[in-house]
Amino acid sequence: MVNLVGTAVEAPVFDRVEATAATNISSTGFRINWIMPSRPASIDCFRINLTEYVNGTPTCMTLYTDGSEDSFYDFGEAKSGATYSYTIQTVRLNRMSDESNVITVNPAGVNGIEATEPLAVLPIGNGIYFRCAVAHTNVRIIDMTGRVIKVIDSVSEGHCELLPYGAYMVYSDQCRRPIKVLVKD
Repeated sequence: MVNLVGTAVEAPVFDRVEATAATNISSTGFRINWIMPSRPASIDCFRINLTEYVNGTPTCMTLYTDGSEDSFYDFGEAKSGATYSYTIQTVRLNRMSDESNVITVNPAGVNGIEATEPLAVLPIGNGIYFRCAVAHTNVRIIDMTGRVIKVIDSVSEGHCELLPYGAYMVYSDQCRRPIKVLVKD
C-alpha cells in the first residue's frame, strides 16, 4: 500500500493578456510588448507564440520569459524578408491563459528611415525665428485648421517670418516632425 500526502493548490484564474504593438523595430529584430494582466497576482512566466512567415510559409516558435515583471521581450533573430505575428499567454502552475490578440510585425518595412535635422522655431514679437545648423528646404507653416499658411523654399539660421497672432505647426524636408509655435502680439 502506498500513501501519498500533498497539499492541494487552487487553480489560478487568468485574465487575458493584451498584446500591444511591437516597438524598437529594426531589420534584425523588435520588442514584443504586452499589458500585464491583473490575475493571477503571481505568474511563473509569459509564453510568446511567435510565427515567422518566409515567402508565405509559417514557422511557429514558442518563447518563454524568465518570469520577471517586465511586459516585453526583445526578439533579435529576425530574418531578412520575413514577417512575424505573435500572441502572449500567462503561465502559472503549469496552466496557461487564453491567447492574447494577434499582433503582426514587418521588420522589412522599416528600411530607409533617416534621422531628421534639428530645427528650432521660436516666437518673436509678431512672427517666428528659425534656429538650425543646416539649411531646411520646403518649410511649411500650417495653422491649426490644417491650412498651409506659407511654403518657404529654404531657411537658414536666423531667418524670420512675420505671422499674425495664432498657433502654427512648422516642418521641413529635413525635420518631418511638426514643431508647434504660438505667435503672440
